[in-house]
Amino acid sequence: MAHVVTRLWTTSKLLPRPKSQPCHVPDYVLSLAAEQSLKQIFVYTYEAHGRAQAEAYHEAFHRSFGLLADYPYMGRSADELVNGLRQFTQGAHVIFYMVRDDLVHIEQIFHHRQDVRPHQFDT
Repeated sequence: MAHVVTRLWTTSKLLPRPKSQPCHVPDYVLSLAAEQSLKQIFVYTYEAHGRAQAEAYHEAFHRSFGLLADYPYMGRSADELVNGLRQFTQGAHVIFYMVRDDLVHIEQIFHHRQDVRPHQFDT
């Protein structure tokens, strides 16, 4: 099950809505796995580098999601993992996504050093 996401979707205290982006137009869908990864990245960054860096990195992810929604084919093909899958690097992480139903579906987010295999995607 995926969640339709606006430019910023969360009201969580852990993942505050960045002030720089409006919250009104659905542009992308975040899978539950991707949402969980994003939260884990936030927690790790917060613990390792502090709140300001965690919030900045979180905002950078959402800017990348919005960019992918505006230009869905700018990421590289990752058909070797799953047919139709694309990838886009954000900092030390790689965003894996698909374009379906006129929306960008963020499937998963992995650290760039992680060995990614096809079975890690529920598409």
